[in-house]
Amino acid sequence: MSVVQLRQQQTLDEAVREIHRQFAEEQSSKKKAYRHRLRAGEMLLALRKRIEAGEAGVNMSWWDWYESKFVRSRRDAEKVMALAQADDPEAALENERAANRERMANKRAAHKAVVCRSNDDASQDREPERAPPRPLAGPGHSAEWILDKLRFVVMHARHLPKQEVIAMLGKVTKEVQEKW
Repeated sequence: MSVVQLRQQQTLDEAVREIHRQFAEEQSSKKKAYRHRLRAGEMLLALRKRIEAGEAGVNMSWWDWYESKFVRSRRDAEKVMALAQADDPEAALENERAANRERMANKRAAHKAVVCRSNDDASQDREPERAPPRPLAGPGHSAEWILDKLRFVVMHARHLPKQEVIAMLGKVTKEVQEKW
């Protein structure tokens, strides 16, 4: 059975919970993040067909319905749906990962250039640039990283059963303990 056939057997609320679960798995499991992202995109495409067919109501537009059910931005939803629609989704995922790596490398290089230029131009009466703050939550992870993970779980909590929310919080806690 295809993803579309499976999704049509679910209620809309069940499909929404499953998509939230895929997005949550993306956040809690970086090794499989892109596969969960692709899966969420496939599910959103199937759900969009159902909404546009009138299952949520005749006058309900896809994006209005989406915004009432999801906390993810429209832009992100469009990205994951485009990945799922690609001729070769795995290649599209790899291209997205490569673009993200390149964007981050460019951002780091630009930041380093600004700090270096500021230090070269520093005069005697001006205080030198401060080094970036050290991570507060263990090697390679800032407190903001932990808060982002927890915020994500909380944002999705209203769409998931209590046991799944508890399990996701447990995963985040375990990941933090392992990396701290």
